[in-house]
Amino acid sequence: MFQFFKKSRSAKLIDINTVPELMSGDNDVRLLDVRTPQEYRAGHLPLSKSLPLPRTEAVEELVPDKNTTLIVYCQSGIRSAQAAGILERLGYTHVINAGGLAQWKGELVQ
Repeated sequence: MFQFFKKSRSAKLIDINTVPELMSGDNDVRLLDVRTPQEYRAGHLPLSKSLPLPRTEAVEELVPDKNTTLIVYCQSGIRSAQAAGILERLGYTHVINAGGLAQWKGELVQ
């Protein structure tokens, strides 16, 4: 169980406000919200998919290609760091931690 919550040591950490730039025009980027389904419904980033932290290993159903760039975020940055570690252990080669939604300056989708 301890391994499940181990944080990533190699995922790139970015400012969440740069996510729209990274998403524009690139079909090989997936944005994953690792908060609870209730948090996701209350408001999330445009184009993001809900993948709660306890279900991170189910990412292979959403994104089978392990070379796809995955950007993860949560509310404060703690769960996204944990999710990034899990994704890397699953073999995903391009994982980016966008930290927490608390720093987001734009509009949210509900």
